[in-house]
Amino acid sequence: MNRPGDTAIHRACACGHSSIVQALMAAGVNVKDISHTNCDRSSLLTICAKRQNVSTVHPLLQAGTRIKDRDNLYDIDDSPLIQATRQSQVDIMHILAVAGADVNSKNTLGQFSLSTAILYKNSDAVKCLLAHKSGH
Repeated sequence: MNRPGDTAIHRACACGHSSIVQALMAAGVNVKDISHTNCDRSSLLTICAKRQNVSTVHPLLQAGTRIKDRDNLYDIDDSPLIQATRQSQVDIMHILAVAGADVNSKNTLGQFSLSTAILYKNSDAVKCLLAHKSGH
């Protein structure tokens, strides 16, 4: 079901259709554009993290999707990395961290990815974040 503000690329990311994401980008959809947020004000990478769609993350990053775009739902300002941590998606967390996501950034509530992983009792997520922490 389409929601107000959703585009074809939002739906493809939400459903984990990496081949459709790639076809849309090949047809001219510019994923570098900040306007690619949906009615929840979620970035494409945040949508992938929320929906646990690891297969769509690589094509988006390769096409230049900005890793620092934030999810502004409720003005919490979550990063895709915090969303992936919240969803216990260690594979996505690793991909985002390798691509340059700041593992030390926090949202407007003062929550870091690491504190989120601890809150959700996810030791694999904690290990992943510590492995990518600045200076390691």
